[in-house]
Amino acid sequence: MEHIKKKVKNILKEQFDINVDSIESDDISLFSVEIHLDPRELVYFVLYIEKLFDIKFSENDFDNAEFYNLNGFCKIINSYSNSK
Repeated sequence: MEHIKKKVKNILKEQFDINVDSIESDDISLFSVEIHLDPRELVYFVLYIEKLFDIKFSENDFDNAEFYNLNGFCKIINSYSNSK
């Protein structure tokens, strides 16, 4: 799952100009001050992730509280990657 975290952090850095090096914990919320994705950016982020990993998030994923923190988000991506 570490390779997924690296890719996700790289996307945050490259596409959204977020200083991922300042993130102290991977349990951080995607809406936190350090990451600070607004709702529109979150939509773009999710679409980018779906395309990059060739996955499609379900409605249940959006209801899952883990979806909104970095660690949980990567776990969800990993579960889709492992089911292929």
